[in-house]
Amino acid sequence: MSLRARLIGAITLVLVGVLLAGGVLLHWHAQRKVAIETAAALDVARNTVERWVLSSDGVGVGRDVLPEAVALFDGDRHVRLVLFDEAGREIARSRIPPPANEVPDWFIDLIAPTVETVRIDVPGGAGVRTLALEPDPRSEMDEVWGDVVLILSVVATFFLAAFGFIVAIIGRALAPIAALTDAMRRIGAGDYAIRIPEAGSPELASLCRGCNDMAARLGDMADRNRQLTDQIERLQDEERAELARDLHDEVGPFLFAVDVDAAAIEALVAETGGGPRGAEIADRAEAVRAAAGHARTHVRGILGQLRPGLLGSLGLAAAIRDMVAAQEDRHPAVDFDLDVTDAAFGVETEAAILAVVREAVTNALKHAAPARIEISVTDLGGEVAIRVADDGCGLKDAGGGYGLIGMRERVESLGGDFTIGDRPGGRGVAVSAIIPVRAVDNRRVEPPLGRAAE
Repeated sequence: MSLRARLIGAITLVLVGVLLAGGVLLHWHAQRKVAIETAAALDVARNTVERWVLSSDGVGVGRDVLPEAVALFDGDRHVRLVLFDEAGREIARSRIPPPANEVPDWFIDLIAPTVETVRIDVPGGAGVRTLALEPDPRSEMDEVWGDVVLILSVVATFFLAAFGFIVAIIGRALAPIAALTDAMRRIGAGDYAIRIPEAGSPELASLCRGCNDMAARLGDMADRNRQLTDQIERLQDEERAELARDLHDEVGPFLFAVDVDAAAIEALVAETGGGPRGAEIADRAEAVRAAAGHARTHVRGILGQLRPGLLGSLGLAAAIRDMVAAQEDRHPAVDFDLDVTDAAFGVETEAAILAVVREAVTNALKHAAPARIEISVTDLGGEVAIRVADDGCGLKDAGGGYGLIGMRERVESLGGDFTIGDRPGGRGVAVSAIIPVRAVDNRRVEPPLGRAAE
């Protein structure tokens, strides 16, 4: 349950408790008021009847005075006079006017006091022998009912107004918490540009200020990390370029010279006959040529691995095709489906694209045993989408944990999104990334001299 709901619930319970306590107090007061008024009216009626009876000087009240006795109490709102003869039969009763308002039965049962009927015996002969005074609290309860309705209306109005006011105040006071929650979620997702208005209570305003400071510091750290990553990538590219130049300019010519010298030895042996060990010398020369050829092939493979990281002057599409061509030589049974745009995205972005494609292809070939690998790089206008999908064994059996981390870090360092998961149907893995395109930077690291080492 949210903090807002808890506060509103707690305050609501307090208000309901106050209402219940007020209801109990109101019930006690109403019941007491009705009882007091009814008892007072009954005392007045008894005194009146007793004075009237005593004024008869001990002579029984005859039927000829009944109208006077009943008329005396007609219209009384609280007490009814009932006359009984010697046999206990009712002779007449006074009329009590109905209440101005219709009081609910449940309210009468709840409030009506217990007041016994007062009986007064009349001495004398024939005629009235007993007068009964029956209390009727309905008129008094009618007044109380009107008061209760008014009080409850005022209290209910106050309750609703207070509740609405409290809900509004709590909502306004806790509004920064929702903004804080959203800001924390966005900061966790890497959006360090988020800022929260420093509003609300001093405590919440301080929290908002601290969140903004944290986002600013994390943004600065992310920028520094991005700069360091760019520097590391440039250094790696420079090292690869230098290594490629050394392989091409130093090792390549030596291997070529070894191949030429071995061929010259074979030719010399063939011209001179070589003597008794000529065949052995020719065999040795052929072995040297084979070793040199193997070394040249290996160097050519190393240059193929170094070249995609450089981009060189090939461009993104050509560099990916060159990398795929090198993999096709090593894995002839794998079918590569290539769909790469010829657009330029800048050195940093293209380096990240190449790194993602190379690592995804390497992981697929190394761990998934695929028969087909699909590679696509699509220009979305302001963004570039990368997708490498295979039909291998699936993600749960695939390795390359550090490689996956490296791909994700490269993409996210450029403000992109990286995802990896099993393809629909559970056959194969799809690696996808979307990278925002920055201003195109056409600076390129000097490449090695193409395939001159081949």
